[in-house]
Amino acid sequence: MSNLRQWYLAVVVAWLAVVPVHLGCSRGSEGEADPGARPGGAAGQRQVFAVEGMTCEGCVSKVTATIEGLPGVAKVEVSLAGGRAVVVGDPEKVSAQAVIAAIAEAGYKAAAAAPGGNGNSDKPTLPTAKRGVLVNITRGKSELHAVSMAIALSQKALDDGRRCGVFLNVAAPVFAAKDLSDDVKYADFPPVKQMLAKFMADGGKLYVCEHCAHVCGMEDDDLIDGITLSRQAELFVEIDQSVAVFSY
Repeated sequence: MSNLRQWYLAVVVAWLAVVPVHLGCSRGSEGEADPGARPGGAAGQRQVFAVEGMTCEGCVSKVTATIEGLPGVAKVEVSLAGGRAVVVGDPEKVSAQAVIAAIAEAGYKAAAAAPGGNGNSDKPTLPTAKRGVLVNITRGKSELHAVSMAIALSQKALDDGRRCGVFLNVAAPVFAAKDLSDDVKYADFPPVKQMLAKFMADGGKLYVCEHCAHVCGMEDDDLIDGITLSRQAELFVEIDQSVAVFSY
């Protein structure tokens, strides 16, 4: 009887030693139901965005393809029911502003999500969007102070999480020239060419008046890649009641 009791206790002790391991594995599996969901993981940093305007799986495919086209993106999961997009990628290459701008370009409204509770809500809320900004630049190379201040304001708007567009018209289309020299700068400001390149890389939208560019003696092929040639109608996409317009 004593030997039987000892054998039984040995079995119980062995069972207790094994069960916590299995329970721990079970918890781990549940925690990893969303691949790449943990910031800093091997796949990269996870960012969640609330997306408005999706009505079908076609919208989901469009948003997914748009985000997947951004540099540094490793994984994209878009939920129609949840109204969200989960983006995993290199945090040094994939900025929230760039993702938001790409989704807006696809025709939908997006913002960095503000999930409730434990931060893994299936339906993150769309924060009250900050007012967008449109900066209208008409000055040419003779007024580089005003031009540099205008582009600096535009960059500040992006850094503040705002949607921002810059409209180069009248004499300003010259700043969108591919062959613009790095010597075109004002005082301690970076070259205008570099300022505009950073603005666009961070998700800013650069519009150039097609008529004004031609008046300045420029052809379409003379302009930098990534701009939108505006015949006025394209510019109206940026303008609504929530947009503040600054003119230089």
